[in-house]
Amino acid sequence: MEEFAKTLFMAIPSVCYELENLPAFLREWRKYKLTIPTYGAIFISQDNSHVLIVQRYSGNWSFPRGKMESGENPEECAVREVFEENYLDHHVTKTPSMPSCRMEKFAKTMFMAIPSVCNEIENLPAFLREWRKYKLTIPTYGAIFISQDNSHVLIVQRYSGNWSFPRGKMESGENPEECAVREVFEEVGLDISNLIKSDEYIESKKEEKYSTLGIINVA
Repeated sequence: MEEFAKTLFMAIPSVCYELENLPAFLREWRKYKLTIPTYGAIFISQDNSHVLIVQRYSGNWSFPRGKMESGENPEECAVREVFEENYLDHHVTKTPSMPSCRMEKFAKTMFMAIPSVCNEIENLPAFLREWRKYKLTIPTYGAIFISQDNSHVLIVQRYSGNWSFPRGKMESGENPEECAVREVFEEVGLDISNLIKSDEYIESKKEEKYSTLGIINVA
C-alpha cells in the first residue's frame, strides 16, 4: 500500500507536494477504515458439518463479508457483499401469486412509497427515459477468454437469460483495466490482474453504448 500510495501522490499534481506527509495520511486512513462496519453471512450446512468461507486477495480465508457503502443499511450491505463474493442471491423463480414486475411498475411502486418523491409520479416516464439514456453513457469493460486452440470461449448467463462475455459497468474512480479486473472476478471468480494486456482488446460502440473487452488466451 505504501508504494502504491506514493506512486499515486507523485502522479497527482494537486497532492504531490504532500508526499512527506504520506505516512501520517496512511495512518489516518487505516484508522478510518477500522470505523467502517462490515456485514456478511455465515453459511452452515444442515448437519453442521460444513461452513462456507472465501479466500481473499491476501490469501487469507474468511466468511463472506465486506464494508458498508454510503447509503446502505446493514442488511443491504450483507446481501450485496455475499452476492459479489459468492454469486448467491435470494432469487424466487416460481411464485404464481407474484406476477412479474417490469421496471415501470417497480419504479411507480417505489415512487408511491417514498414521501419525498411521490408527488413527482406524473414525471416518472420522463425520469425513466433519462435514466435509460444515462445508463447507456456508462462504459462497460470485461474480458474474452479464448482457449489456446481457439475452440472455446467463456460466457456467462445473465438474470435475463441472455449470455455474454463477463463484463460490467465502470464504477466511480475506476480506470478501464480496474473495472475489467473487478467485473471478471465478481462474475466468474478469476483474477486477471496479471493476465490482461492493455494493447489486446476489442472495442464496440452501438449508438451511445460503449464496451471494451480484453482478450485473454488460456490453456
